Amino acid sequence: MTCGLEASLRVASSPDSTIAPAYIFVLGGGYMPGIIPEEDVLVVESQRRVLRAITLWRRFPNARLVLSGAVHEYDGFRGPDRLAQLMADAAMRRGVPTSAILLEPRSINTREHPIEALKLPGVTSTTPIAVVTSDWHIRRAEQEFRRYFQQVYTYPAPPLQGALGLQSLIPSADLLGANTLLLLEWVGILWYKILGLKGMHG
Repeated sequence: MTCGLEASLRVASSPDSTIAPAYIFVLGGGYMPGIIPEEDVLVVESQRRVLRAITLWRRFPNARLVLSGAVHEYDGFRGPDRLAQLMADAAMRRGVPTSAILLEPRSINTREHPIEALKLPGVTSTTPIAVVTSDWHIRRAEQEFRRYFQQVYTYPAPPLQGALGLQSLIPSADLLGANTLLLLEWVGILWYKILGLKGMHG
């Protein structure tokens, strides 16, 4: 079931274009706080997205890498910008210079990513942008960014799971969690479409 759900959500990367993105938006996937800030770590989905974005940035080194997303779950002992900062730290450790990095630590969900993106200096609806997120999330992200931007190029991070083989037939907590996540993603896509239609009709 997981393979079928993943396939139904998957969107291919944008074809090679002669237009280089001016900004590469990396949508945060969360992090786990440690006992002290130095022990905070990005979850696997965030790590995959950052690594995919770094590969893309090396192809378009004149682009700015925008680390996007806020987490309020740990308010009180971590700031909402902690996720964006952890992603930036990961990018800098792999050679991306500080001058190429921009933080967007305000958006808390997929609908807010493009809205907050337009508030960044130099970003307009006609700015060519690339969007990097997990392959199972790229469909909804692209849907939202295209509501506000004219030129959107999508680059999904590696799949949630590799080839499962016979193991996929054996019930497990991991598979149940993955299936739930993917089903919720389809619910999110449909809900965002409903909200978009409501917005069109007042």
